[in-house]
Amino acid sequence: MSEKNEKDLNLNEDSDIMTPIEEETAAPKQDEPTAEENIGDSDGITEETANIDDDGDTFDDEFDEEFDEEDDDDNLAAVAERITGVRHTVAATAAPIRVREETGRIPTPPKPTAGIPVRENNESENTVPAIISDSAASERKSTSMRMFNTIIASALAVFVILGAVIVTVNVTASKERPTDLIIGETPDPEAEIILPEEEENEPEEIVTPESEPEETLSDPSVQPEETETQPEPETEPETEPETEPEPVKFTVTIDFYNKEDITVVTEAITFGDLLNAAGCKLTDSDVPSMSLDTLIAADTVVAIDQRVWLTETAESEIAYRSKAKEIDTIPRGTTNYIQYGENGISTLTYAVEYINGVEVSRTLTSEAVTKQPVDEIYEIGVGGSFVGADGVTYTYSHRRVVPATYYNIEGLTFLGTMADESVIAVDRSYIPLGTKLYVKNDKYDFGVRIASDVGSMIKEWEIDIWIDDSNPQLESFAYIGYHWDMEIYYID
Repeated sequence: MSEKNEKDLNLNEDSDIMTPIEEETAAPKQDEPTAEENIGDSDGITEETANIDDDGDTFDDEFDEEFDEEDDDDNLAAVAERITGVRHTVAATAAPIRVREETGRIPTPPKPTAGIPVRENNESENTVPAIISDSAASERKSTSMRMFNTIIASALAVFVILGAVIVTVNVTASKERPTDLIIGETPDPEAEIILPEEEENEPEEIVTPESEPEETLSDPSVQPEETETQPEPETEPETEPETEPEPVKFTVTIDFYNKEDITVVTEAITFGDLLNAAGCKLTDSDVPSMSLDTLIAADTVVAIDQRVWLTETAESEIAYRSKAKEIDTIPRGTTNYIQYGENGISTLTYAVEYINGVEVSRTLTSEAVTKQPVDEIYEIGVGGSFVGADGVTYTYSHRRVVPATYYNIEGLTFLGTMADESVIAVDRSYIPLGTKLYVKNDKYDFGVRIASDVGSMIKEWEIDIWIDDSNPQLESFAYIGYHWDMEIYYID
Protein backbone atom coordinates (compact mmCIF):
# COMPACT_ATOMS: atom_id res chain seq x y z
CA MET A 1 0.00 0.00 0.00
CA SER A 2 1.30 3.52 -0.88
CA GLU A 3 2.15 6.10 1.73
CA LYS A 4 -0.58 8.39 0.37
CA ASN A 5 -3.29 5.87 0.87
CA GLU A 6 -2.01 5.00 4.34
CA LYS A 7 -2.32 8.63 5.31
CA ASP A 8 -5.86 8.83 3.95
CA LEU A 9 -7.05 5.92 6.19
CA ASN A 10 -8.62 6.63 9.49
CA LEU A 11 -10.66 4.46 11.86
CA ASN A 12 -13.83 6.10 13.02
CA GLU A 13 -14.38 4.79 16.55
CA ASP A 14 -18.05 5.94 16.56
CA SER A 15 -19.03 4.00 13.44
CA ASP A 16 -18.74 0.41 12.23
CA ILE A 17 -16.81 1.23 8.96
CA MET A 18 -13.62 2.82 7.88
CA THR A 19 -14.19 6.34 6.31
CA PRO A 20 -11.81 8.66 4.46
CA ILE A 21 -10.42 11.73 6.18
CA GLU A 22 -12.18 14.08 3.74
CA GLU A 23 -15.53 12.97 5.17
CA GLU A 24 -15.06 15.46 7.98
CA THR A 25 -15.35 18.47 5.61
CA ALA A 26 -17.67 17.28 2.86
CA ALA A 27 -21.39 17.05 3.36
CA PRO A 28 -22.99 13.73 2.54
CA LYS A 29 -25.26 13.50 -0.38
CA GLN A 30 -28.82 13.20 0.75
CA ASP A 31 -30.34 11.41 -2.20
CA GLU A 32 -27.65 8.71 -2.42
CA PRO A 33 -29.06 5.12 -2.13
CA THR A 34 -27.81 2.83 0.67
CA ALA A 35 -25.77 -0.34 0.20
CA GLU A 36 -28.82 -2.50 0.94
CA GLU A 37 -30.77 -0.76 -1.80
CA ASN A 38 -27.92 -1.21 -4.27
CA ILE A 39 -27.74 -4.90 -3.45
CA GLY A 40 -31.43 -5.26 -3.94
CA ASP A 41 -31.21 -3.48 -7.30
CA SER A 42 -28.14 -5.36 -8.45
CA ASP A 43 -30.15 -6.88 -11.25
CA GLY A 44 -30.62 -3.44 -12.84
CA ILE A 45 -26.95 -2.77 -13.38
CA THR A 46 -26.35 -1.99 -17.06
CA GLU A 47 -23.68 -3.52 -19.11
CA GLU A 48 -22.15 -0.12 -19.68
CA THR A 49 -21.57 0.40 -15.96
CA ALA A 50 -21.15 -3.09 -14.60
CA ASN A 51 -19.54 -5.23 -17.25
CA ILE A 52 -17.56 -2.80 -19.53
CA ASP A 53 -14.64 -0.71 -18.43
CA ASP A 54 -13.11 2.35 -20.09
CA ASP A 55 -11.00 0.32 -22.50
CA GLY A 56 -13.94 -1.78 -23.69
CA ASP A 57 -13.04 -4.98 -21.74
CA THR A 58 -15.67 -6.84 -19.86
CA PHE A 59 -15.83 -6.42 -16.12
CA ASP A 60 -15.86 -10.10 -15.28
CA ASP A 61 -12.61 -10.83 -17.12
CA GLU A 62 -10.82 -7.84 -15.75
CA PHE A 63 -12.14 -8.44 -12.21
CA ASP A 64 -11.17 -12.11 -12.17
CA GLU A 65 -7.71 -11.34 -13.48
CA GLU A 66 -7.09 -8.64 -10.95
CA PHE A 67 -8.74 -10.39 -7.96
CA ASP A 68 -6.87 -13.64 -8.45
CA GLU A 69 -3.71 -11.89 -7.43
CA GLU A 70 -2.69 -11.57 -3.80
CA ASP A 71 -4.81 -9.33 -1.56
CA ASP A 72 -3.17 -6.04 -2.39
CA ASP A 73 -5.08 -2.98 -1.33
CA ASP A 74 -3.66 -0.89 -4.18
CA ASN A 75 -4.75 -3.37 -6.83
CA LEU A 76 -8.22 -3.47 -5.32
CA ALA A 77 -8.51 0.31 -5.54
CA ALA A 78 -7.30 0.28 -9.15
CA VAL A 79 -9.90 -2.27 -10.11
CA ALA A 80 -12.64 -0.20 -8.50
CA GLU A 81 -11.44 2.88 -10.37
CA ARG A 82 -11.72 1.06 -13.70
CA ILE A 83 -15.23 -0.05 -13.00
CA THR A 84 -16.65 3.23 -11.68
CA GLY A 85 -14.39 5.71 -13.36
CA VAL A 86 -13.84 7.33 -9.96
CA ARG A 87 -10.67 7.17 -7.90
CA HIS A 88 -11.46 5.36 -4.65
CA THR A 89 -9.33 5.38 -1.59
CA VAL A 90 -8.21 2.19 0.01
CA ALA A 91 -10.44 2.83 2.97
CA ALA A 92 -13.49 3.32 0.84
CA THR A 93 -12.79 0.19 -1.10
CA ALA A 94 -11.76 -2.22 1.66
CA ALA A 95 -14.05 -1.02 4.40
CA PRO A 96 -17.13 -2.91 3.28
CA ILE A 97 -15.18 -6.14 3.18
CA ARG A 98 -13.80 -5.85 6.71
CA VAL A 99 -17.06 -4.63 8.17
CA ARG A 100 -18.93 -7.53 6.70
CA GLU A 101 -16.42 -10.02 8.01
CA GLU A 102 -16.69 -8.54 11.49
CA THR A 103 -20.42 -7.83 11.72
CA GLY A 104 -21.93 -10.24 9.22
CA ARG A 105 -23.80 -7.43 7.39
CA ILE A 106 -23.07 -5.13 4.45
CA PRO A 107 -22.32 -1.70 5.81
CA THR A 108 -23.50 1.51 4.27
CA PRO A 109 -20.93 2.72 1.73
CA PRO A 110 -19.09 5.89 2.61
CA LYS A 111 -20.57 9.13 1.41
CA PRO A 112 -18.60 11.24 -1.10
CA THR A 113 -16.75 14.16 0.27
CA ALA A 114 -16.09 17.53 -1.23
CA GLY A 115 -13.34 17.67 -3.77
CA ILE A 116 -13.87 14.11 -5.02
CA PRO A 117 -15.78 13.79 -8.26
CA VAL A 118 -18.88 11.72 -7.96
CA ARG A 119 -20.15 9.66 -10.80
CA GLU A 120 -23.69 10.41 -11.82
CA ASN A 121 -24.64 6.74 -12.01
CA ASN A 122 -25.13 6.14 -8.29
CA GLU A 123 -26.63 2.74 -8.72
CA SER A 124 -23.57 1.22 -10.34
CA GLU A 125 -21.27 3.04 -7.94
CA ASN A 126 -22.92 1.49 -4.84
CA THR A 127 -23.41 -1.98 -6.31
CA VAL A 128 -19.82 -2.75 -7.38
CA PRO A 129 -18.23 -2.42 -3.93
CA ALA A 130 -20.83 -4.86 -2.54
CA ILE A 131 -19.93 -7.45 -5.16
CA ILE A 132 -16.25 -6.95 -4.46
CA SER A 133 -16.92 -7.32 -0.74
CA ASP A 134 -18.75 -10.68 -1.19
CA SER A 135 -15.98 -12.10 -3.39
CA ALA A 136 -13.23 -11.04 -1.00
CA ALA A 137 -15.10 -12.51 1.96
CA SER A 138 -15.51 -15.83 0.14
CA GLU A 139 -11.84 -15.86 -0.76
CA ARG A 140 -10.82 -15.13 2.82
CA LYS A 141 -13.15 -17.83 4.11
CA SER A 142 -11.65 -20.34 1.66
CA THR A 143 -8.17 -19.32 2.78
CA SER A 144 -9.12 -19.77 6.42
CA MET A 145 -10.58 -23.21 5.71
CA ARG A 146 -7.41 -24.25 3.86
CA MET A 147 -5.30 -23.08 6.79
CA PHE A 148 -7.56 -24.95 9.27
CA ASN A 149 -7.38 -28.15 7.21
CA THR A 150 -3.59 -27.81 7.00
CA ILE A 151 -3.33 -27.45 10.77
CA ILE A 152 -5.59 -30.48 11.35
CA ALA A 153 -3.57 -32.58 8.88
CA SER A 154 -0.31 -31.52 10.54
CA ALA A 155 -1.66 -32.42 13.99
CA LEU A 156 -2.79 -35.85 12.76
CA ALA A 157 0.62 -36.45 11.21
CA VAL A 158 2.30 -35.54 14.51
CA PHE A 159 0.05 -37.99 16.41
CA VAL A 160 0.77 -40.76 13.90
CA ILE A 161 4.54 -40.22 14.18
CA LEU A 162 4.35 -40.10 17.98
CA GLY A 163 2.35 -43.37 18.07
CA ALA A 164 4.88 -45.07 15.80
CA VAL A 165 7.73 -43.95 18.09
CA ILE A 166 5.92 -45.29 21.19
CA VAL A 167 5.26 -48.66 19.52
CA THR A 168 8.91 -48.93 18.44
CA VAL A 169 10.14 -48.14 21.96
CA ASN A 170 7.81 -50.74 23.50
CA VAL A 171 8.87 -53.45 21.04
CA THR A 172 12.54 -52.74 21.72
CA ALA A 173 11.98 -52.73 25.47
CA SER A 174 10.06 -56.02 25.31
CA LYS A 175 12.98 -57.65 23.50
CA GLU A 176 15.45 -56.43 26.11
CA ARG A 177 13.22 -57.39 29.02
CA PRO A 178 14.18 -60.72 30.65
CA THR A 179 11.94 -63.54 29.56
CA ASP A 180 11.25 -64.66 33.11
CA LEU A 181 10.14 -61.21 34.29
CA ILE A 182 6.39 -61.05 34.81
CA ILE A 183 4.82 -57.63 34.40
CA GLY A 184 3.37 -56.43 37.66
CA GLU A 185 5.93 -58.23 39.81
CA THR A 186 8.88 -56.58 41.46
CA PRO A 187 12.06 -58.04 39.94
CA ASP A 188 14.51 -59.66 42.28
CA PRO A 189 17.55 -57.38 42.48
CA GLU A 190 19.80 -60.39 42.98
CA ALA A 191 18.39 -62.29 40.00
CA GLU A 192 20.58 -62.45 36.94
CA ILE A 193 19.11 -60.60 33.97
CA ILE A 194 19.93 -62.31 30.70
CA LEU A 195 20.12 -59.83 27.86
CA PRO A 196 19.65 -60.98 24.27
CA GLU A 197 22.91 -61.87 22.66
CA GLU A 198 24.13 -59.44 20.09
CA GLU A 199 24.30 -60.87 16.66
CA GLU A 200 27.85 -61.28 15.57
CA ASN A 201 28.63 -59.27 12.54
CA GLU A 202 29.96 -61.51 9.86
CA PRO A 203 33.14 -60.21 8.30
CA GLU A 204 32.52 -58.45 5.07
CA GLU A 205 33.95 -60.16 2.07
CA ILE A 206 36.18 -58.00 -0.03
CA VAL A 207 35.02 -58.31 -3.60
CA THR A 208 37.32 -57.02 -6.27
CA PRO A 209 35.99 -56.03 -9.69
CA GLU A 210 36.07 -58.79 -12.26
CA SER A 211 37.96 -56.60 -14.68
CA GLU A 212 41.02 -56.29 -12.49
CA PRO A 213 42.05 -59.97 -12.46
CA GLU A 214 41.42 -60.24 -16.18
CA GLU A 215 43.72 -57.29 -16.92
CA THR A 216 46.35 -58.70 -14.62
CA LEU A 217 46.27 -62.10 -16.24
CA SER A 218 46.37 -60.62 -19.72
CA ASP A 219 49.73 -59.00 -18.97
CA PRO A 220 52.35 -61.75 -18.64
CA SER A 221 54.80 -59.38 -17.00
CA VAL A 222 52.50 -58.79 -14.14
CA GLN A 223 52.25 -61.63 -11.73
CA PRO A 224 49.14 -61.97 -9.66
CA GLU A 225 49.56 -60.90 -6.12
CA GLU A 226 49.00 -63.53 -3.58
CA THR A 227 46.11 -62.44 -1.46
CA GLU A 228 46.24 -63.53 2.11
CA THR A 229 43.00 -65.05 3.17
CA GLN A 230 42.00 -63.71 6.47
CA PRO A 231 41.02 -66.46 8.84
CA GLU A 232 37.49 -66.30 9.99
CA PRO A 233 37.26 -65.11 13.55
CA GLU A 234 36.67 -67.91 15.94
CA THR A 235 33.26 -67.72 17.42
CA GLU A 236 32.78 -69.05 20.84
CA PRO A 237 30.04 -71.62 21.01
CA GLU A 238 26.90 -70.22 22.40
CA THR A 239 26.34 -71.51 25.84
CA GLU A 240 22.88 -71.50 27.19
CA PRO A 241 22.60 -69.71 30.50
CA GLU A 242 22.59 -72.10 33.37
CA THR A 243 19.24 -72.14 35.01
CA GLU A 244 18.98 -73.29 38.54
CA PRO A 245 16.91 -76.48 38.71
CA GLU A 246 13.73 -76.25 40.62
CA PRO A 247 14.18 -77.65 44.11
CA VAL A 248 12.79 -81.15 44.56
CA LYS A 249 10.30 -81.41 47.37
CA PHE A 250 9.49 -84.44 49.46
CA THR A 251 6.63 -85.54 51.68
CA VAL A 252 7.68 -86.29 55.24
CA THR A 253 5.20 -87.77 57.72
CA ILE A 254 5.96 -87.59 61.43
CA ASP A 255 4.17 -90.53 63.06
CA PHE A 256 3.58 -89.90 66.77
CA TYR A 257 2.59 -92.75 69.12
CA ASN A 258 0.10 -90.79 71.21
CA LYS A 259 -0.59 -87.68 69.05
CA GLU A 260 -1.92 -86.86 65.61
CA ASP A 261 0.50 -87.32 62.74
CA ILE A 262 2.04 -84.32 60.97
CA THR A 263 2.71 -84.29 57.21
CA VAL A 264 5.14 -81.73 55.78
CA VAL A 265 6.12 -81.08 52.15
CA THR A 266 9.65 -79.74 52.08
CA GLU A 267 12.95 -79.64 50.27
CA ALA A 268 15.99 -81.62 51.39
CA ILE A 269 16.39 -80.83 55.07
CA THR A 270 17.75 -82.35 58.24
CA PHE A 271 15.34 -83.93 60.64
CA GLY A 272 16.14 -81.40 63.37
CA ASP A 273 15.46 -78.43 61.06
CA LEU A 274 12.24 -80.10 59.92
CA LEU A 275 11.01 -80.35 63.51
CA ASN A 276 11.83 -76.66 64.06
CA ALA A 277 10.03 -75.67 60.84
CA ALA A 278 6.97 -77.72 61.85
CA GLY A 279 6.99 -76.25 65.36
CA CYS A 280 7.47 -79.62 67.05
CA LYS A 281 9.48 -80.00 70.23
CA LEU A 282 10.58 -83.41 71.39
CA THR A 283 10.39 -84.27 75.06
CA ASP A 284 12.60 -86.62 77.04
CA SER A 285 10.06 -89.38 76.55
CA ASP A 286 10.02 -89.03 72.71
CA VAL A 287 12.27 -91.43 70.83
CA PRO A 288 12.60 -90.61 67.07
CA SER A 289 13.51 -93.34 64.64
CA MET A 290 16.34 -91.20 63.23
CA SER A 291 18.87 -88.77 64.64
CA LEU A 292 18.32 -85.01 64.42
CA ASP A 293 21.22 -84.48 62.01
CA THR A 294 19.97 -87.03 59.48
CA LEU A 295 19.37 -85.47 56.03
CA ILE A 296 15.95 -86.22 54.58
CA ALA A 297 16.07 -86.31 50.77
CA ALA A 298 13.18 -88.64 49.93
CA ASP A 299 9.63 -89.37 50.97
CA THR A 300 10.00 -90.56 54.53
CA VAL A 301 7.91 -91.62 57.52
CA VAL A 302 9.61 -90.81 60.81
CA ALA A 303 8.24 -92.67 63.83
CA ILE A 304 8.27 -90.87 67.18
CA ASP A 305 8.01 -93.55 69.87
CA GLN A 306 7.20 -92.83 73.49
CA ARG A 307 9.55 -94.05 76.18
CA VAL A 308 8.32 -94.25 79.80
CA TRP A 309 10.35 -95.21 82.86
CA LEU A 310 8.41 -96.66 85.77
CA THR A 311 9.48 -97.90 89.21
CA GLU A 312 8.00 -101.23 90.14
CA THR A 313 8.39 -103.49 93.18
CA ALA A 314 8.07 -107.23 93.44
CA GLU A 315 8.36 -109.84 96.16
CA SER A 316 10.58 -112.79 95.71
CA GLU A 317 10.91 -115.91 97.81
CA ILE A 318 14.21 -116.73 99.37
CA ALA A 319 14.60 -120.50 99.31
CA TYR A 320 15.57 -122.12 102.57
CA ARG A 321 18.65 -124.23 102.83
CA SER A 322 18.64 -127.91 103.82
CA LYS A 323 21.18 -129.18 106.31
CA ALA A 324 21.51 -132.98 106.67
CA LYS A 325 23.42 -134.70 109.48
CA GLU A 326 24.58 -138.25 108.95
CA ILE A 327 24.08 -140.33 112.07
CA ASP A 328 24.02 -143.99 113.01
CA THR A 329 21.41 -143.74 115.70
CA ILE A 330 18.58 -144.19 113.25
CA PRO A 331 18.11 -146.88 110.64
CA ARG A 332 20.19 -146.54 107.58
CA GLY A 333 18.44 -144.52 104.83
CA THR A 334 15.86 -142.97 107.09
CA THR A 335 15.73 -139.30 108.03
CA ASN A 336 14.89 -137.53 111.16
CA TYR A 337 13.92 -133.89 110.72
CA ILE A 338 15.18 -131.71 113.44
CA GLN A 339 13.97 -128.41 111.82
CA TYR A 340 11.74 -127.95 108.83
CA GLY A 341 12.78 -125.36 106.24
CA GLU A 342 10.79 -122.19 105.41
CA ASN A 343 11.32 -119.76 102.49
CA GLY A 344 12.09 -116.12 103.08
CA ILE A 345 10.65 -113.02 101.29
CA SER A 346 12.68 -110.37 99.51
CA THR A 347 11.27 -107.06 98.17
CA LEU A 348 12.84 -106.07 94.82
CA THR A 349 12.70 -102.58 93.22
CA TYR A 350 13.03 -102.30 89.42
CA ALA A 351 13.39 -99.46 86.93
CA VAL A 352 11.22 -100.62 84.03
CA GLU A 353 11.46 -99.10 80.52
CA TYR A 354 8.36 -99.11 78.32
CA ILE A 355 8.33 -98.20 74.60
CA ASN A 356 4.85 -97.50 73.27
CA GLY A 357 3.44 -99.33 76.29
CA VAL A 358 5.58 -102.45 75.85
CA GLU A 359 8.23 -103.37 78.41
CA VAL A 360 11.64 -103.49 76.80
CA SER A 361 13.96 -103.55 79.81
CA ARG A 362 13.93 -104.07 83.57
CA THR A 363 16.79 -103.07 85.84
CA LEU A 364 17.06 -104.07 89.52
CA THR A 365 17.80 -100.97 91.54
CA SER A 366 17.44 -102.29 95.09
CA GLU A 367 16.63 -105.41 97.08
CA ALA A 368 15.49 -105.76 100.67
CA VAL A 369 14.82 -108.96 102.66
CA THR A 370 11.56 -108.57 104.47
CA LYS A 371 11.53 -112.16 105.84
CA GLN A 372 14.54 -114.33 106.49
CA PRO A 373 14.39 -117.97 105.37
CA VAL A 374 14.51 -120.88 107.86
CA ASP A 375 16.99 -123.63 107.13
CA GLU A 376 15.88 -127.22 106.98
CA ILE A 377 17.82 -129.50 109.37
CA TYR A 378 17.42 -133.27 109.37
CA GLU A 379 19.29 -136.42 110.34
CA ILE A 380 19.85 -139.33 108.06
CA GLY A 381 20.80 -142.81 109.14
CA VAL A 382 23.89 -144.15 107.54
CA GLY A 383 24.81 -147.07 109.77
CA GLY A 384 28.35 -148.03 110.50
CA SER A 385 30.75 -150.79 111.45
CA PHE A 386 32.86 -151.81 114.39
CA VAL A 387 35.13 -154.65 115.61
CA GLY A 388 33.68 -156.83 118.37
CA ALA A 389 35.45 -158.36 121.34
CA ASP A 390 35.81 -161.56 119.42
CA GLY A 391 37.78 -159.74 116.70
CA VAL A 392 35.03 -159.86 114.14
CA THR A 393 34.03 -156.65 112.23
CA TYR A 394 30.37 -156.09 112.31
CA THR A 395 28.29 -153.70 110.18
CA TYR A 396 25.10 -152.31 111.50
CA SER A 397 22.28 -150.12 110.19
CA HIS A 398 21.96 -148.10 113.34
CA ARG A 399 22.61 -148.22 117.06
CA ARG A 400 20.70 -147.14 120.11
CA VAL A 401 21.52 -146.38 123.74
CA VAL A 402 19.17 -148.18 126.10
CA PRO A 403 18.95 -149.03 129.84
CA ALA A 404 19.90 -152.61 130.67
CA THR A 405 19.58 -155.12 133.53
CA TYR A 406 20.32 -158.80 133.72
CA TYR A 407 18.48 -162.08 134.51
CA ASN A 408 19.64 -165.79 134.61
CA ILE A 409 16.42 -167.85 134.77
CA GLU A 410 16.90 -171.12 132.96
CA GLY A 411 14.28 -172.58 130.73
CA LEU A 412 12.67 -171.82 127.40
CA THR A 413 12.40 -168.30 125.99
CA PHE A 414 9.26 -166.74 124.60
CA LEU A 415 10.35 -167.91 121.17
CA GLY A 416 10.83 -171.46 122.50
CA THR A 417 14.57 -171.52 122.53
CA MET A 418 16.74 -172.35 125.51
CA ALA A 419 17.64 -169.40 127.67
CA ASP A 420 21.41 -168.77 127.64
CA GLU A 421 23.89 -165.91 126.94
CA SER A 422 22.66 -165.70 123.32
CA VAL A 423 19.30 -164.17 124.19
CA ILE A 424 17.87 -161.01 125.67
CA ALA A 425 14.40 -160.11 126.78
CA VAL A 426 12.78 -156.98 125.25
CA ASP A 427 9.54 -155.04 124.97
CA ARG A 428 8.45 -156.47 121.67
CA SER A 429 6.42 -153.37 120.92
CA TYR A 430 9.73 -151.48 120.63
CA ILE A 431 12.24 -154.11 119.67
CA PRO A 432 10.81 -156.76 117.48
CA LEU A 433 11.40 -160.39 118.54
CA GLY A 434 14.08 -162.09 116.52
CA THR A 435 16.13 -158.89 116.07
CA LYS A 436 19.86 -159.57 115.99
CA LEU A 437 21.69 -157.17 118.25
CA TYR A 438 25.21 -156.59 119.43
CA VAL A 439 25.13 -155.42 123.07
CA LYS A 440 28.02 -153.49 124.61
CA ASN A 441 29.20 -150.26 126.07
CA ASP A 442 32.52 -148.88 126.98
CA LYS A 443 32.94 -151.26 129.98
CA TYR A 444 31.02 -154.38 129.08
CA ASP A 445 30.84 -156.38 125.88
CA PHE A 446 28.11 -159.05 125.74
CA GLY A 447 28.50 -159.90 122.05
CA VAL A 448 25.73 -160.79 119.62
CA ARG A 449 22.29 -161.44 121.14
CA ILE A 450 18.84 -162.35 119.75
CA ALA A 451 15.68 -160.73 121.06
CA SER A 452 13.89 -163.97 122.01
CA ASP A 453 12.29 -163.40 125.33
CA VAL A 454 9.93 -160.97 126.99
CA GLY A 455 9.20 -159.95 130.54
CA SER A 456 6.43 -158.23 132.38
CA MET A 457 8.82 -155.81 134.00
CA ILE A 458 10.53 -154.78 130.74
CA LYS A 459 9.13 -151.51 129.31
CA GLU A 460 9.87 -149.62 126.11
CA TRP A 461 13.57 -149.62 125.14
CA GLU A 462 14.78 -151.42 128.28
CA ILE A 463 16.55 -154.73 127.73
CA ASP A 464 17.20 -157.61 130.08
CA ILE A 465 20.49 -159.44 129.41
CA TRP A 466 20.73 -163.15 130.29
CA ILE A 467 24.10 -163.68 132.12
CA ASP A 468 25.37 -167.06 133.28
CA ASP A 469 26.60 -167.32 136.82
CA SER A 470 30.02 -168.34 135.61
CA ASN A 471 30.49 -165.10 133.66
CA PRO A 472 33.09 -162.90 135.37
CA GLN A 473 31.20 -159.74 134.41
CA LEU A 474 28.15 -160.78 136.41
CA GLU A 475 29.37 -159.62 139.85
CA SER A 476 30.23 -156.06 138.77
CA PHE A 477 27.28 -155.74 136.45
CA ALA A 478 24.83 -156.99 139.03
CA TYR A 479 26.27 -154.73 141.71
CA ILE A 480 25.37 -151.58 139.85
CA GLY A 481 21.88 -152.71 138.96
CA TYR A 482 20.61 -150.51 136.03
CA HIS A 483 23.08 -149.56 133.36
CA TRP A 484 21.74 -146.51 131.48
CA ASP A 485 24.46 -146.26 128.83
CA MET A 486 24.20 -149.72 127.24
CA GLU A 487 24.26 -149.64 123.45
CA ILE A 488 22.63 -152.07 121.12
CA TYR A 489 23.72 -152.33 117.44
CA TYR A 490 21.34 -153.61 114.78
CA ILE A 491 23.54 -156.14 113.02
CA ASP A 492 23.08 -156.47 109.24
